[in-house]
Amino acid sequence: MDEQQKIEKDAKALLAKVKKGKSWTSLDGVKHIPLLVDDTIVGNLWKDANLQTLKIGVYWITRCCVKIELIDKKEAVGMLWLNEQN
Repeated sequence: MDEQQKIEKDAKALLAKVKKGKSWTSLDGVKHIPLLVDDTIVGNLWKDANLQTLKIGVYWITRCCVKIELIDKKEAVGMLWLNEQN
């Protein structure tokens, strides 16, 4: 299994465990819906979307985690943060 396949597999497994937290809107009008596993935030949606139909988009590796775009109907609607703790 190559790096991309492993990241996609791990992201799908994490996404299957998340639930939506309480949404809020920033001062500049951006909606935020935290993605939670237990009480830990592991991502964020900018638009309300069905968690079961989200697709895994592009990803990039940072110092803290792998950041993965979440796609709904060909549009990026959020991010998932994959690290060793989750």
